Amino acid sequence: MHCKKKVFLCLHNLLKSSHEKVKVFLYLIMLNYR
Repeated sequence: MHCKKKVFLCLHNLLKSSHEKVKVFLYLIMLNYR
C-alpha cells in the first residue's frame, strides 16, 4: 500500500513533465498491480 502511494507521487511529478509518458506509466503500473 505504501509503495502504491509512492508510485502515485512519482506519477504526479511526472505529470508536470509530460502527459503522454504518465499515461503509459499508469497503464503499466495498473497491469502490474492487477
